[in-house]
Amino acid sequence: MTLDANWRWVHKTSGYENCYTGNKWTGCSDNLQCAQDCVLEGVTEDKYQNTYGISQIANGIKLSFVTEHKYGTNVGSRLYMLEKDGQNYKMFYLKNREFAMDFDVSEAQCGMNGAMYFIEMDEKGGKGRGNNQAGAKYGTGYCDAQCPHDIKFIDGEANVKGWKPNPKDKSKNMGAGHYGSCCAEMDIWEANSMATAYTPRPCNIDGQLKCEGRDCGDNDKGERYKGVCDKDGCDINPYRMGNRSFYGRGSEYLVDTTKPVTVVTQFLTTDGTDSGDLDEMRRYYVQDGKVIHSPKTVILGDDTQFDSISDDFCREKKELFEDVNDYARNGGDKEMGKSLDRGHVLAVSLWDDVEVNMLWLDSAYPLDKPADQPGIQRGDCPGGESSTPSYVRKNFPNGYVTFQNAYVGPIGSYLKNPPSPTPGNPSPTPGGGGACGCGPAKGKNQPECVGQSEDRCKFMSQYENKCLWTDCKPAPTPSPVKPTPQPSPAPTPWPTQKPTPASTPKPTPMPTPKPNSGCPTPAPKVGCARFCAMQDVTKGKKKNCKFLKTMSTLCLQSYVTRGDKVMACKVNPKNKKCIDSKKLEACDLAQVCAESELQAARGQEMKVNPKNKKCMDSKKLEACDLAQVCAESELQVARGQEADEQKEEEEDEDEDDEDDDEDGEGDEDAEENAAAAAVLQPASWQASIKTESERESTPRRKGFLHNSFVQMSNDLGRGVCHDFEETDVES
Repeated sequence: MTLDANWRWVHKTSGYENCYTGNKWTGCSDNLQCAQDCVLEGVTEDKYQNTYGISQIANGIKLSFVTEHKYGTNVGSRLYMLEKDGQNYKMFYLKNREFAMDFDVSEAQCGMNGAMYFIEMDEKGGKGRGNNQAGAKYGTGYCDAQCPHDIKFIDGEANVKGWKPNPKDKSKNMGAGHYGSCCAEMDIWEANSMATAYTPRPCNIDGQLKCEGRDCGDNDKGERYKGVCDKDGCDINPYRMGNRSFYGRGSEYLVDTTKPVTVVTQFLTTDGTDSGDLDEMRRYYVQDGKVIHSPKTVILGDDTQFDSISDDFCREKKELFEDVNDYARNGGDKEMGKSLDRGHVLAVSLWDDVEVNMLWLDSAYPLDKPADQPGIQRGDCPGGESSTPSYVRKNFPNGYVTFQNAYVGPIGSYLKNPPSPTPGNPSPTPGGGGACGCGPAKGKNQPECVGQSEDRCKFMSQYENKCLWTDCKPAPTPSPVKPTPQPSPAPTPWPTQKPTPASTPKPTPMPTPKPNSGCPTPAPKVGCARFCAMQDVTKGKKKNCKFLKTMSTLCLQSYVTRGDKVMACKVNPKNKKCIDSKKLEACDLAQVCAESELQAARGQEMKVNPKNKKCMDSKKLEACDLAQVCAESELQVARGQEADEQKEEEEDEDEDDEDDDEDGEGDEDAEENAAAAAVLQPASWQASIKTESERESTPRRKGFLHNSFVQMSNDLGRGVCHDFEETDVES
């Protein structure tokens, strides 16, 4: 990673006289002279941390908010990812890919923004243009969809012309010049602990533009929607879209921002290929080993199907919010996809907002509209004085954000991340579409199907018509080959060009069952239909599953009704007692089971033909309400076994309830976490799941994300950071 040029010391080539002091150019008079006579200073490893508050952490980087140093005070920072040679920016091509990264915003308060985004910067940072001899190594060439005017050097020239100090910046460090720097922007993560948003912002230009006049779309000139870029973008902020309990501080939120979270963003194309047009951007989260899908944008209506960004979503959202649809004017999804095809640079930053106090992210904005108008409320932050930079810097100087474990790969690969198949003996790849496991139904583009369990997949197939489950046939087991021991490689300061990740052991396939003789066994029912053959324990005046105790067979054939939802019973793997599964499912059993019960009442007994040994109907029809008869029979058995233990149960009921809750939830979480750890963590990421003591005792190699793999096309290459910069200067 390298620090943005705007944060660096700018001084004369002939010595150390400042060219820029405070918020003014002081050592030169015009754009060309300043570019010729001034240079950017390199930053040592020590200064990265002690001057700018930037420190290396396991597989990532930490940005501190306020850092006091001997020359003054630094607030926030912005950095870019470099190629391994440290000379050019690493370019990312995201279309038909998914990108994942771990974020920690637990100490990012109202008014702060810990951002991770992609921008269509020049790969060389503009090196070679005009008088730019510094380039990417020194963090030059910044641009974004806001066409910022506060960039000190643009296209090899200083931005001295028309430079004015920013009166809203109380620290007197910021200013703005005549020119702006425009390019398309894909905001993966703009967030603090109270609100988050992801936002594509296309432009109607190719690459970067040094803008002036109307092209910049300046707000203070009333030209915001006349420029070359979509400054508003088309965002999904869960809070703004009506989901007030999805994201926030504490366990009552689905995404708890007091803990780190992995965020996965998918860039889907019209035909599922790299050459197709971008037509959807989809998001899901992983926290504590659990996958959390983006919620529906309920502000658009209870029947909305939108939970991702697309042209149709943007149109409906803009109409409801009464916003200008500048996203469509600038080409929408398709134009954003073209920009991604040209390549983007990864940027991370931590900043506060001297213009509007970050209200657009976490509070009510704009202030001239009622807070209860759709789209105005973006988060729970109160705004006002408590969101101003001066207040935030004074009260939360120790705030920080972290960025770890970057990953880029094919759609659906983050959760699966299968090892490469053995040549000549390929294994089936989970994911539907002619492969095995859960995947989109034929003709569907449903990436949320990938990675679902068999039960969930079949439920989504039956009731949502989205997914398709395909059984995996085990590949023949080859004869074991004794591995040849390999010597441990000596550590090197930089990872190799194309490292191969340690292979993850393939799961042992389930054996193929032998064909049954005689009458065939009916296929098991899935989804809500499976409850039709089970018993509802609440009909026996029982409030939960625990009265079945150690009767595991009955336990697995029972469920509990909670209003209009049902919850299956399960066996606690530790003490073998029956407990509630804690997973409520919305099922209209009266409707679902009607056909099943009717078939049971008209059921025909089967028999084996004594002559040819084939299965045939017995021709003897019997009228039986099997659902009722079997349920009563099983319930009577359960009650009979319960009677002897009734007294003990009543005495220990409170204790049992407490134990069951702890065992049920704890065991379930432990099982899910363990399973998720096995799925989510490739061997190359093991450092990220070690204990603190293990981390402290493990030697760390320098370099941002040195153990995280980034897949570009079909090749894997590691993201790296420049270990240190020479103190030599470059103009």
